Amino acid sequence: TKSASADSENDMSLELAIPKLNDLEARYEQMGQQMLAPDVTSDIQQYRQISKAWSDLEPLVDAYRDYKRTLQQICDAEEMLDDAEMREMALAELEELRPRVEDQEQKLKLIVDVAHDIWGEA
Repeated sequence: TKSASADSENDMSLELAIPKLNDLEARYEQMGQQMLAPDVTSDIQQYRQISKAWSDLEPLVDAYRDYKRTLQQICDAEEMLDDAEMREMALAELEELRPRVEDQEQKLKLIVDVAHDIWGEA
């Protein structure tokens, strides 16, 4: 069906973007460290440039980190499914987490679509 095909393409584009998102997250951390360096803090122009780039990446990195955290929570809940005592709680948690991760994926896809200019710098 068309919608399944479109969903598959969207999933693939996010899957292909994961290495780039990891690179951008690492770059974001690196820029945060650079802003603390004395040679950068003493050069206001360089500090502003790095601070602007860091601020531009912040929403993307925050969304990506939220997504990764939710994926980890899903993985943890799925591991609890085998434990009879924890199964009901795990199912309730999964019922909450799965729609959340779908929303986060959609948000990330939108961000990824508009972030290609940032990617060129990574």
